[in-house]
Amino acid sequence: AGYTAPVCTVAIEIPSNYPIAEIDMFYCFPPLVRLKGGIIPQTEATQTINGRSFQRWSRHRPSGVWNPDVDSVLSHLGLVDESIAREVEL
Repeated sequence: AGYTAPVCTVAIEIPSNYPIAEIDMFYCFPPLVRLKGGIIPQTEATQTINGRSFQRWSRHRPSGVWNPDVDSVLSHLGLVDESIAREVEL
C-alpha cells in the first residue's frame, strides 16, 4: 500500500561467500513510486535482471551488524520489508 504498483518482484544478490558476507541492497520490479509523489532516496539506479530493469534500493546495515550465525536471507527480507514500508509512512 502507498505505491503506484500494487505488487512487485523483489530480487536480492547473494554473495558467493554467504553467509559470511552480508546480503546488501535489493531490487524491485516494477520500480516503486509513492502514490503521494516525491523521490525515494537512493533508488535512482537500475539493474537489469533476466532482461527486466529493476530499481536498485541502496539500503545498508551499519558496519559490523551482519552476524552470519543469526542473519540470513530471511533477516535480509525483514530489512527489505521495513525499508519499503518506511518510505510510505513519512
